[in-house]
Amino acid sequence: MLTVVLCLMAWPAMAVAETRTKSVREWTATCDDYSCSAQTAGTGGAGFALEVARAAGGNEVWFVTLITPEADAPAQDPVTFEIEGTLSRDSVVEGAGEGRFGIADQAAIESIFPAMRKGAVLTVRYASGGAPVMAQFSLSGLAAVLLWMDEHQGQVGNSDRVRALDVRDDIRLSAEDMAEIRNQVVNANSLALCDWAREGDDTARFEATKYDLGEGYGLVIVVCAYGAYQESTLLFLDGTEGLEPLPFPVYDHLNGWTASLLLGTVSFDGKTRELHESARFRGAGDCGTWSRYRWNEGYFKMLEYAYLACKDSDEPVGENADMPEFPIIYKAKD
Repeated sequence: MLTVVLCLMAWPAMAVAETRTKSVREWTATCDDYSCSAQTAGTGGAGFALEVARAAGGNEVWFVTLITPEADAPAQDPVTFEIEGTLSRDSVVEGAGEGRFGIADQAAIESIFPAMRKGAVLTVRYASGGAPVMAQFSLSGLAAVLLWMDEHQGQVGNSDRVRALDVRDDIRLSAEDMAEIRNQVVNANSLALCDWAREGDDTARFEATKYDLGEGYGLVIVVCAYGAYQESTLLFLDGTEGLEPLPFPVYDHLNGWTASLLLGTVSFDGKTRELHESARFRGAGDCGTWSRYRWNEGYFKMLEYAYLACKDSDEPVGENADMPEFPIIYKAKD
């Protein structure tokens, strides 16, 4: 038997909580203090499942996940979701371990989920190892158990919000997307700061990552050079006017606070909207800076900034020497 389960993918381990269950036709729902899920059996073979779930809270969303046996995992091609007379939609899926593949296309899940609530049978088709795979799931009772879970979580009237599962925070960029970003970076007149740009028009060396900031904004991080012990990066805000270079505050004990377009190693968390930057002033790593920022309705707000000046010493810093802590010289009040 093939099973369809509605639950949250990769749910973190939590304390045991009292659970409640309700079955309606082909579906059985389970809720506790942390989340609600529902499941049903289907046809197509053992080890398959389709999951959707929502965490507890006042502003949470449903997730949809396909679970497969290892031998029947989807290939890179999109998976097709069909409901006769209502839906035929392809979507890429994102692997999340243990045979779980989340619907990773937001536009697709916004079509698939409402159709599941109203349809009779959901058919899933995809290729695995060059062979076609098909599974069918009865949707009878799904709408009823979803309503029961809405009532349990206090989400009646707010039960249609869904989100694509994407393990990656960044936006997937095609070769054409990457070329367009490179052209805009060139037009922004800051490309000369990148060391590789001085070596000719070598597009293969261009490396950029893009994140969705919401509200019509995007963050583009361009890697400029890999040094002996760190990389350097340029950051751009992608808005209605195209790419605009983003200056960030920098500090040193000689010049005080200034601004710079060229940063050290940068990482960005698309879920928390926090950006972390660090730079080492020499290979020993015993002096430099690190800083944290959070995207805040149109700009990056500085949360913390740490700085430690280099000190001349006749004794080299050994491989096993204790690295000094970088004192925090700025910390936001809220």
